[in-house]
Amino acid sequence: MSAEHLWPQWIERLNPKYKGRYAFQTGGGATGKATLSWVKRSIDMKAHVVCEPCNNTWMSDVDEEARGTMKDMILHSAHVTLLPRGIKSIAAFAFKTSAIADSIDDHYSKPFFSYSDCKGFSAALAIPDGVQLWLAEFRGKHPFSGMYTTQYAKINQGRFRGFGLYIFTYLVGSLSVQLTALRWASIAKRPQLRPTLIQSSDWQRASVALWPNEKPVVWPPTSYLDNESIDQFCERWSKLEDFGLHQGLLG
Repeated sequence: MSAEHLWPQWIERLNPKYKGRYAFQTGGGATGKATLSWVKRSIDMKAHVVCEPCNNTWMSDVDEEARGTMKDMILHSAHVTLLPRGIKSIAAFAFKTSAIADSIDDHYSKPFFSYSDCKGFSAALAIPDGVQLWLAEFRGKHPFSGMYTTQYAKINQGRFRGFGLYIFTYLVGSLSVQLTALRWASIAKRPQLRPTLIQSSDWQRASVALWPNEKPVVWPPTSYLDNESIDQFCERWSKLEDFGLHQGLLG
């Protein structure tokens, strides 16, 4: 198996004049795990979860395509209008990275995304049904920050009881990408309706729906996230009792 970067090397190269050290922290917060901190000279977080041919071919192509779309958004909060190719490049990068993070998380005995989900993505960059993405702008205390979180939940009430929910939030520089995925996680017969997450009106000014989407997407939004509200953004789907009431789970 080959080591795939959670933070691609092109992200580190966006700031070539920086000669200092990078501070890392993992665990803590809502994870319930002990907080670990360390310092390194490079952004070197890898996961040995992909084969070397994939890492050096189509996965590298996904990173390169995303770099062209995302670099100015990350560095300068560049105002952009994303067309289908740009939308697809960010969506592919986000799904690839979320699947890697999911595969190394020990929350469940097996990854959230199935083998067929990953196989379909590797063959044709087909993002599975039930995956949604949002974009937000981040203005933090430090000029260049990064973060990712993974969260898992199961809906235990209402007409969508039995669906599992995965939430992946990825922040680098000025750009934050949030991916959610819903899958049928029960042994009972699956309902005909497929739920869709709809963000509450409180988030409309700070979060732009990216995927699935057939229309151009204008970024950044009219409002932005800071060091306090980014935590709320990561946790905004965590209150399952709000589903179908405020957040709006619809078929």
